[in-house]
Amino acid sequence: MLIEKIVQELQDIPEDKLAEVYDLIHYFRLGLGQERTQKSTLAY
Repeated sequence: MLIEKIVQELQDIPEDKLAEVYDLIHYFRLGLGQERTQKSTLAY
C-alpha cells in the first residue's frame, strides 16, 4: 500500500528535518482543500 511506503520513507528522514517535511505535507493538504472549495464554488 502506498501509505506504508510513505511511512517507511518518513522513518528514514533525520529527526531534525521532520518539521520541514511536516510543513510541506500540511500546506500541500491545505492547498488541496482550497482547490476543492474553489472547484465547488465555480460549479454554481
